[in-house]
Amino acid sequence: MDGRLHAVWTGRFQPPHIGHLAVLRRSLAALPLPHVAVLTTHFGWRSTTDDYGHLAEAAYDPVRNPLTVWERFTLMRMALEGEGIADRVALLIAPRHDLDWQSVAQIYPPKRLICLTAKDKFEAAKETVWRSRGEQVHVFADLAAADVLTTTAIKAKVAAGTPWATFIPPSCHSFFAEIDGPRRVFAAARGHVPPDVVT
Repeated sequence: MDGRLHAVWTGRFQPPHIGHLAVLRRSLAALPLPHVAVLTTHFGWRSTTDDYGHLAEAAYDPVRNPLTVWERFTLMRMALEGEGIADRVALLIAPRHDLDWQSVAQIYPPKRLICLTAKDKFEAAKETVWRSRGEQVHVFADLAAADVLTTTAIKAKVAAGTPWATFIPPSCHSFFAEIDGPRRVFAAARGHVPPDVVT
């Protein structure tokens, strides 16, 4: 990473989907900065006991995060290439920022603008945490719950019968199917927890 200011998005990307790409396109249009998408790791680790910690514990439950970091990185790279924005969004892999920020911060670009939406309580809790560290934060206030397609909403739609391929970028379809992604990600949404998911 160079010394320029970077727009930074962090996420689980379990899996990368059209909602993630829509938010990234909005960010690229609004912020004339190099962008970074940070794929977080360390699922199942407990965080602090504040509001953020409770919300993070639910979000990082291993059952909700079946894809490995390599699978997510590969899918995200394919998604960005398919969108024609791979040269504008760098990918990083880092442990969750709430576990040991002093160490994890060294993986992030040194000059960073943390980007968030206004879609839910978890995003609001993230904003509080980032600002408490003295980080620069940009909240896309126009991207509220009604404007952001989330993984939770996608799982509900798939459970109701919408084909998974509707929500996964076409450039990712073959690989997602090859890694048994449809079953691993969406079977639990239909009320069946896959046997290979660690609880």
